[in-house]
Amino acid sequence: MMSFMLPMETDDDDSTVKHELFGTSAVSKAGVLNYGISARQGYRPYMEDVPVGCDIEYTANGSSKNAQFFALLDGHGGDKAAKHAAEHFPGVLTDQLNSNGDGDIDKVLVDTFTEIDGGFLKVAEAEGLQDGCTATSCLVHENKLYCANAGDSRTVLVTRSGAEALSEDHKPNSDSERERIEAAGGKVIFFGVWRVNGVLATSRGFGDQSLKPVVTAVPEVTQKAIADDDVGLILASDGIWDVMSNEEAAQIVRAHSDPAAAAAKLTDEAINKGSFDNVGAVVVFFKERTEADVVPTESAPTEGEGAAGADSSGSGQDDSAGGGDGSGGDSMDEDDAKGQEPGDGPASDGDKDEATAESPNDSIKLSKLDCFRPELGSLGSLPDTALLKILASLDLRALGRYDLDSLCLPCVLVH
Repeated sequence: MMSFMLPMETDDDDSTVKHELFGTSAVSKAGVLNYGISARQGYRPYMEDVPVGCDIEYTANGSSKNAQFFALLDGHGGDKAAKHAAEHFPGVLTDQLNSNGDGDIDKVLVDTFTEIDGGFLKVAEAEGLQDGCTATSCLVHENKLYCANAGDSRTVLVTRSGAEALSEDHKPNSDSERERIEAAGGKVIFFGVWRVNGVLATSRGFGDQSLKPVVTAVPEVTQKAIADDDVGLILASDGIWDVMSNEEAAQIVRAHSDPAAAAAKLTDEAINKGSFDNVGAVVVFFKERTEADVVPTESAPTEGEGAAGADSSGSGQDDSAGGGDGSGGDSMDEDDAKGQEPGDGPASDGDKDEATAESPNDSIKLSKLDCFRPELGSLGSLPDTALLKILASLDLRALGRYDLDSLCLPCVLVH
């Protein structure tokens, strides 16, 4: 069994992370898929995205079998939950397949997620950790895709002419998630965006022990047979989906014959489009691609299945209390900052403008920002407006000693 996580090396010059490019050299006779991964820290002061790829070898009904597993883990409140999940996915998934066989892979994936979450919660309780992470994943098994998702990272199927979301973003304000959260004793509160108990802007994932069982690690699993028209997969964090539609990302993938180069282009493009989040991507090709298969971005289709793909995946709101442009959004009034829900009900999925309404007086007490500058190192020298965007990514629980109401910040919140 082979697995890896992307090694990171800080680039002191531009506060980003250099990324290595990984990918198998060709499609093997054993059916190993060609894939590549990339991740960048971007303008955040820390890195919490962890891409994963591994070969799975297991025994079912007395026969040795192979599969491949891919995941993108997006941490919040720290990177320990994401790193724990990345480290344990290969072994736990293999054990589940060996123990239960491959007759019900949906159950295997659900059990894998819950076992990994249970293991991390024991560590978190012992060490007093509040780390959490979302996870979007795909097991490729006998020409079929099994996508297991918990949170607002996303898996997208790239076809020759479009894109299809295989996962649904788990946002607290969706009807199904709100119902589940309230049944578990939680609340959905508007604080910049809709949040579980006013804290977390995604409703499923590993860790977050103080929000259990309201924030569950139980994934939603979808299945799809690989068709001749299918090119491959994108598994990416919300730092990419905040600034890019499913079809825009698919166009980038179709424009490459090397999945590692495609993954690097996705993360680079997200940074160029203004994402202030970490950005991570795994790109998988189902068949070996040559230059003849490449579709230049400018000639790729802009309508049809791919154009609707982004809408089918969830709300697309930024987990930080700001807009979907990855910038952290505009300021909000003091009532909203205290968690008062605007309007008569939750914003509909995909409605970023209603969920991130501007403050009537647009007042942000910028002079109060100086207390945060020492904690941001070299980033603390940024102008006030840029600093506000960075603060959008910080963890409310780590900033409890500050008087957040007096700051009138748009989003000093988790994730």
